[in-house]
Amino acid sequence: MKENNLQTPGVYINEINVFAAQNYIIQPDSLAVLDSLAFEMNQFFRAKYLNKEDLVIIQFPVAIDGSTEINTQNKILICPISLEPGKATNSFSGFSLLVMSNFANPLESLKIIQACGDFLNWIAPNGKANNLKTNQAFSIQATAMDMQLQQQIFLMLGCLYKPAILYKIHFKDEDFTNYLQLPNPGEVNQELIKNCLESDINNLLNQFVFEPNHQGSWLHIRYWANKILDIYWKRGFLIGKNAEDAFQVSMDINSTMTAQDLMNGTQILSVRICLKEADWLQISFTRTVSTT
Repeated sequence: MKENNLQTPGVYINEINVFAAQNYIIQPDSLAVLDSLAFEMNQFFRAKYLNKEDLVIIQFPVAIDGSTEINTQNKILICPISLEPGKATNSFSGFSLLVMSNFANPLESLKIIQACGDFLNWIAPNGKANNLKTNQAFSIQATAMDMQLQQQIFLMLGCLYKPAILYKIHFKDEDFTNYLQLPNPGEVNQELIKNCLESDINNLLNQFVFEPNHQGSWLHIRYWANKILDIYWKRGFLIGKNAEDAFQVSMDINSTMTAQDLMNGTQILSVRICLKEADWLQISFTRTVSTT
């Protein structure tokens, strides 16, 4: 039987709308879909059971430090997780959604989780989420969970077993190549590729000029920098059998910045690109941001 690898639970980082599980990131647009899903599910249960308070919350069943279970009694938990950590480094277009029913009465939990399945099947009767009002196109499909996979999931989440269902969600990637200064394929040289890439990365950084200099902003910048470099690689401007061989992105307190840099309001993004076989070029983007 194929082993199922599971990453650690995601957490809120500095109170911003980013879920992260090690290298796996759910972007704000995707989180907005989860918010819409939770809202519609709450409306569904209000109508079905005439309850006055929301039952559905987007929440992991453990505290951020993983030490104790959070009190989520009599709630339905929507928990985004990654089951494919090896594919998460440069791919942020999908994740698995664990829906858990946490009610004191086991029979009530089973009844609620069955109703959740009915709702999600209505949202996406053919895999496509046609019945959910959202600006982002995505598909959602049920994933079979045998006993071994259930044990692995709840062990990694650090909580007791709860009746649950698992769905795979895949988002349609946004095509933003029209916004990039990509070189003309007929006039390509290494200096031109470098200049165009520097322009695109600088344009990216300009979008974060008013963002605080903390891990949440760095996650966003690394994400979009990876997206830009991935396009350059797929167009043949960067050399490598795979993306990891063609480019690398670093922006972190442990790699590109020091504590003194943060105190001075200095933000540094480092990009390594391969323009020809076994020849890496490192480009650093340094700017000063607000420390308040």
